[in-house]
Amino acid sequence: MSTTEHDMLVVRVAALEQALRRLHDECCTIKHQSRLDLGPMIAPSEGAVLNARKLLEPTSVAPKPSRKLTTPEYDAAVTDKADRWVPACGGQEQPFACKGFRLLYCFNPAQGRHAYIDLDRDVELTDVEAAEIMS
Repeated sequence: MSTTEHDMLVVRVAALEQALRRLHDECCTIKHQSRLDLGPMIAPSEGAVLNARKLLEPTSVAPKPSRKLTTPEYDAAVTDKADRWVPACGGQEQPFACKGFRLLYCFNPAQGRHAYIDLDRDVELTDVEAAEIMS
């Protein structure tokens, strides 16, 4: 990194510090009527600055995905525009439990919609039902 780039980064960090102070002051005025010490948030460590520099440097090669992003079941359903529910997120979505319900977030390619499925009752939940269960 050249000296000019370093100087520009220092200026950007200083501007960020100033913006954080203003934001903090506004929040404190609204909520607490007092100013708190932000400590390390305002004075970043040398390591944090070095990590930020690394993140700002352009990379020549895009990282390769570590695994296939979709499952064969999901690919087939999307290709056929099937009117069935398949796990969302390319087939990677996993069932989870919430308030005694076993739920799975799914996608229906024919309808182009996402919804939560109650796995114990095998029914599609409305957005309101899903929100009530997860709130």
